[in-house]
Amino acid sequence: MGHVRILKMDDVELMLSRLKREGITPSQEEINKIIPKRCILLVETRNQDTVNMLKKEMLFHGGSAYYGDGKGLLLSGKQDSFMLLAESMELIGGEVSEVALEIRDSIVRFSRKDFVMSGRGFSFDLSTRTHIMGILNVTPDSFSDGGLFVEEEKAVAHAKKMVEEGADIIDIGGESTRPGAKPVAVEEEMRRVIPLIERLSSEIDVPISIDTYKSEVARAALEAGARIINDISGLRFDQEMAGLAAGKEAPVIIMHMKGTPQEMQDAPSYDSVMGEIYSFLKERIDYAISAGIRYEKIVIDPGIGFGKKVSDNLVILDAIDELRGLGCPILLGTSRKSFIGNILSLNLNLSLLLEGTAATAAAGILKGVHILRVHDVGPMVQVARMIDAIRNSNRGQG
Repeated sequence: MGHVRILKMDDVELMLSRLKREGITPSQEEINKIIPKRCILLVETRNQDTVNMLKKEMLFHGGSAYYGDGKGLLLSGKQDSFMLLAESMELIGGEVSEVALEIRDSIVRFSRKDFVMSGRGFSFDLSTRTHIMGILNVTPDSFSDGGLFVEEEKAVAHAKKMVEEGADIIDIGGESTRPGAKPVAVEEEMRRVIPLIERLSSEIDVPISIDTYKSEVARAALEAGARIINDISGLRFDQEMAGLAAGKEAPVIIMHMKGTPQEMQDAPSYDSVMGEIYSFLKERIDYAISAGIRYEKIVIDPGIGFGKKVSDNLVILDAIDELRGLGCPILLGTSRKSFIGNILSLNLNLSLLLEGTAATAAAGILKGVHILRVHDVGPMVQVARMIDAIRNSNRGQG
């Protein structure tokens, strides 16, 4: 069965532009039917029986339906109409029931506003403000800061500086995952990160995240004082990682990546950028839950720059709010990434990407991102504080 995606609520023009990007082109007559509706769903199924039944039921409940050029079924209506559709069809059986349940769950998840990220010794209310994750790479070859913090004293000083500037989390990584990066042996990765985590866990008050896809490194890091696992592979590269996170009750960040760091930028292509990312993350969330990780321990990351063209990254930033339908907090990592340099013609000046990074951070927050992963903590704290004030200005009024 394909997945159900909420394309946009209460913004028809933006929704139509997203449909065009998906290759779906309703006629003007169909657009006129869609315009009065408030909730737009794309059901990614080509089962004609399912399509016919959903169309008939949606019309019965006062909505509209359009089979999107063979790419999926577009349903529009009030939220109540979708809930009635789900209630009437969930007992039919087969794919129809699965789609009905997914419609109901997607609307509930999309409407969710209260998110808490908690682990050993900390709890963040992500609904009150945007939280900041400071990047600390103790590698010789990371794309932006490789070699700067390989010495422990420099790494400790930088971590403390980020905490002073307002970082809520320090994310420590011992292996570069830039495009084309070579894998690092477990022993070398542990040599780089474990002593640092042991020291920082006793010297700073904010939780430490371990940026690794290796369960052996993650286990040692958690024992050394780390409290969060940040896995760029989405729990795919090491079959022991999900069980480790579940057993330790550690929050886990699941990221989308197309391929591996070694070849992810070798002409990546998508039929639907957001469709594939959504489906990937949904499958990974289901996998994590089946392994014993609790839903409230999962954070999702669309993986900006990991197997994406410049245009793909821009699509993600424009439509990242679609991931709200997965019901998990969203992390965004655009800091100093090369697509910003490509757009601003600053490819050879990664240190000058602050303004471009700030723009992407602001766009992400306005679309509903909960956590920013950044190099420049101080400036990004100020960006987040300002955009949060704008976004929250009318909450609770009217």
